[in-house]
Amino acid sequence: MIQFPAEYTQHVGEHLVTAYPPKGGGRFRYWERMRPALSFSAVVERVLSTDPAFSVRSLGKPLRIVTKEGEYAAWVPVEGVREGGRARHYIGAVLLDEFVAVLDTVVLIPQQFDEFARLSEEYLRSIVLEQGARPRLFSYEPPPGWQGLPSGHTANWYPLDFPKNRSNIAVLPARVTKGDLEETKNALVTASSVDMQIDTSVEEAAQLGSGVTGCFVLLRGRGVKKPEPMLREFAVFVSEQRSYVLRLENMSADTADEARRIFRAVVASVRLLPQANERNVGRAFSDVPSSAGMWAD
Repeated sequence: MIQFPAEYTQHVGEHLVTAYPPKGGGRFRYWERMRPALSFSAVVERVLSTDPAFSVRSLGKPLRIVTKEGEYAAWVPVEGVREGGRARHYIGAVLLDEFVAVLDTVVLIPQQFDEFARLSEEYLRSIVLEQGARPRLFSYEPPPGWQGLPSGHTANWYPLDFPKNRSNIAVLPARVTKGDLEETKNALVTASSVDMQIDTSVEEAAQLGSGVTGCFVLLRGRGVKKPEPMLREFAVFVSEQRSYVLRLENMSADTADEARRIFRAVVASVRLLPQANERNVGRAFSDVPSSAGMWAD
C-alpha cells in the first residue's frame, strides 16, 4: 500500500488508487496487484497503453530502487507530448514473484517535473507489501556456458556436457532464519549424511565483496545408494536474519577441480538481498558503507 497525504483527492478502484495533489499539475495512479508478474519493460509498456493521448518522445535512464521494506523496484522517467504540450510519466514498479506493484505518475506542467519526480520516487520507496518472510531470489553471475533449470525457487546449473561431466551447482533461495552461521552450516552437513557417507569435511572462510563473511564446507565421500565417489561443497552466508546457500555436487573426479573453480566464481559474484545501507540510500546494489546512511549520494 501507499499512504498518500490526507489532503490529496483520491479515487479508489479494484486494486487501484488514483490520487490528485491539491495544487494540481499531475496525478499518481497506484496498482496494488498487477498480475501476472511482469518484467519492468512490460510494466512500462502496459502503463503507457492506458494513456493513448500521451506520445512518447524518449525514455530516461532507469533506476534500480530499494524500498524501505527491502524489496527491489525500478523507476524510469518517460518524456513525451500530451495534448500539444510537454508531459512526463514517471513509472515505478516493485518487482515480486507473483505480482508487481506499480506507481504511474503523470505531470503536465514542465515547471513541476522535478517535484513530481521526487515525490514519485519517494512514494515508490514507501510501498509496504508485507511479503518479506517468503523465500527470495538473490543476484549472482551464472556459471558461464552452463545451462540453468529452475526447480521452484532453486536454480540448478549443469555443464553442457552433462551427464558425462556429472557436476551440478544449485543456488537456493534466501530464507529467513533465527539461526547463526554455525547452526546453518551444521544443519547442511547433517542433512547431507542422509544420502552421502561422509569421509572428510573441511571448512574454509568465505567473504563476499560487500564484506559479509561466511564459510565453505567441502565434503568428500560416497553415495549411500550408489557407493561411488562424491564431492559436495557448500557456500553459506547468514546476514540480517537470512541464510544464503549455494551447493556444488560432483561425481566426475576428472572435472572436480574445474567445477570447484567455477563454483567459487559464482559464489564471489553473489549480491545479498538489500542490506541496511541499500534501504537507507534507496538504491539497489549500493556499495555505500552502512555508516553513510541516508545522507550518501
